[in-house]
Amino acid sequence: MTDGYIQVGTTAMRDPVTGEFLPSVPLFIREEDRKACEPPVLIDGDALQRELAKKFAQYKREEKKRKSRKGNDDGGETQDSSLPGMRQGDRIH
Repeated sequence: MTDGYIQVGTTAMRDPVTGEFLPSVPLFIREEDRKACEPPVLIDGDALQRELAKKFAQYKREEKKRKSRKGNDDGGETQDSSLPGMRQGDRIH
């Protein structure tokens, strides 16, 4: 079966009842498609940390802008007097 194919990894589904992994299955691609595959990108831990810090800073700036557009420092949430400790929009499970 592997004539003209190369194994590029494995995958495994989970049992819907127990959540345990079922036996893994190999993943193959055609040999001629190997050239079209991009090589893996290697990134060191420091570079990854810098990128994640940039994304988090961007998120915080956008949240601050969103809250200031609402004109309410607490994000627009109001206390619901019928349920102490709950805020309007909170869901009870």
